Amino acid sequence: MREIFEKLKVYYKLSFVVAVTIYFAIKVIISHFFFRDKNRYRKNATKWATLVNRIFNITIDVQGLENLNKKDTYIFASNHQSLLDIPILFQSLKDFNYVIIYKKELEKLPVFGYNLKISPFISIDRADPRNAMASIETTLNQMNDNDAPIIFPEGTRSFDGKLGEFKRGAFLIASRSKKPIVPITVIGSAQVLPKHTLKIKTKSTVKVIINFPISNSNIMDRNDERALMNKVYSIIKLSFEENFQN
Repeated sequence: MREIFEKLKVYYKLSFVVAVTIYFAIKVIISHFFFRDKNRYRKNATKWATLVNRIFNITIDVQGLENLNKKDTYIFASNHQSLLDIPILFQSLKDFNYVIIYKKELEKLPVFGYNLKISPFISIDRADPRNAMASIETTLNQMNDNDAPIIFPEGTRSFDGKLGEFKRGAFLIASRSKKPIVPITVIGSAQVLPKHTLKIKTKSTVKVIINFPISNSNIMDRNDERALMNKVYSIIKLSFEENFQN
């Protein structure tokens, strides 16, 4: 009986998330015909994220925002534990011109897919290496307009909440953009909505730890990119280990 109740609770919350997502998707599509403004889109994305976090009763404890300058452009590199990481980071980084890189196949979804197409966010076709490189070029071009990409170097959500192996793409962008990279550690989202389960916590505090930006102004070769990747990995891992029990 308890298991049935848990599933119903998840479906109830998810139905609200779907309704909120459809509402904002339609709102943005209508707005797009009159105002093709990236900042307007981001404001709606932040409102959507805030509502989703409220639906899941998530309190976000953001630490380290004082380490950043709102006028600078950064690359945000975060661990990835849950689908909720995206609304959590949207709300946490609302003062920055954030963008995400999403899978192109999501554009096939009704309403939401078209919303992504008209967004300032960047699509990537993982099955096509040429498209992947084109997505990197698009990201670099948008960073010239002060857009700040949120990147998950693990490439996918963690199965067990532990930090997974990093992939090179995020650090290729860092290398070519010469913009500072900011390691971000999200702690607790896996417990709210774990991957491949229908169990949620009724009320949770998720920590978002924003570490100091890592300067990235020199030309880098592959070895330098790997060294940067390892450094970011170590910072996120240490931050996770120091805070997970607290």
